[in-house]
Amino acid sequence: MSQTTPSWKFECITSWDEVWRPSFVEQWLRWLDESPTGHVFFHPALVRAWVETYQPLRDVRPLFLIGECDGTTAFLPLVLWRRNWKNAWQRLLVPVGYSDFDYHDPIFAGGGGSGNVAVDFWNAVPEYLQSTVRQGFDQLVIDGVRSPAAGQGLGWTEDGACPWSDLTPFKLPEDFLPSLKKSLRGDLRRQQRRIEEAGGLATITYGTHQTAEVLLELPAFLDAHSRRWPNAYKAPHFHENLVRHGLPVGVLSFCMIRIGGEVAAWHLGFSFCKRVYLYMPAMVEQFANLSPGKILMLRLYEHAIAEGKEVFDHLRGAEEYKEDWSTASQALWRFEMRALGAASSIRNSLVSRVKPMLVRR
Repeated sequence: MSQTTPSWKFECITSWDEVWRPSFVEQWLRWLDESPTGHVFFHPALVRAWVETYQPLRDVRPLFLIGECDGTTAFLPLVLWRRNWKNAWQRLLVPVGYSDFDYHDPIFAGGGGSGNVAVDFWNAVPEYLQSTVRQGFDQLVIDGVRSPAAGQGLGWTEDGACPWSDLTPFKLPEDFLPSLKKSLRGDLRRQQRRIEEAGGLATITYGTHQTAEVLLELPAFLDAHSRRWPNAYKAPHFHENLVRHGLPVGVLSFCMIRIGGEVAAWHLGFSFCKRVYLYMPAMVEQFANLSPGKILMLRLYEHAIAEGKEVFDHLRGAEEYKEDWSTASQALWRFEMRALGAASSIRNSLVSRVKPMLVRR
């Protein structure tokens, strides 16, 4: 399906077979390579992992939006999620990775992504979707948008921030530790000495050919993560799918540290272009007095510098510990639009008003 707005011409892919057609995936990867706004969360490998996880759990259908304007291509992979009876069968239109991934900026290729081109894109998208999505939707939610063009106009609200660090000043991994503030630097050095007394430190980083080894380590890692964050939802097989699809192509990373030969901490994260993403750290409680999380963070920074990365991204959330490690912060934006039809209004009202009352009871 296609339609033209005053400046943007759109088409929408609505079949999973077409989404995974090899020729389209190749084009998708070319857009990512060309994009100044490209990020790991819209990489085909991570998108496929998310889709394979949620297709058995939810009624999700693709609405992958492709826009063209004056030599610029915009790609925004959305899904239409028909929720269950507990959510009034609400039809929610959201980005792929909704609730699991931090960024949902469109991929702009061909020189666009900022200024009036991006503003026009965000103005045109809601109008196109309202007039073209045949299945209909009740609410459009696009969160995790970093573009400076976002936030202009109705429907936009601030949606938190993502702290990050500039790695370009560091030529060698050992240059990083002296840059940290005195208290953190002293704590790291003290704990490193204590770890040596406890049997020494070993860092293990898994390669792209070690999928089987990472899958064997996942249960212990996920158990430790759940102990620290017991309310964090983990969809069945999501992390296994991330590893199977992301590790072989180099966009997923997995590492751990051992103290005295025993596993003390892990990290499952992402890497794309010149950026690394801190996604899921976890540690073993018995080593808490040795601060394995801090030691692992130091190793992650040093490894990123050694690989020539330019940005260390702490992703969504302004947790206090991130202040010690980051040098800047990127605002996030969220866009919401509700459909105007009577049936949509009823479903949206039931979800936003009635369901919370039932949950409280």
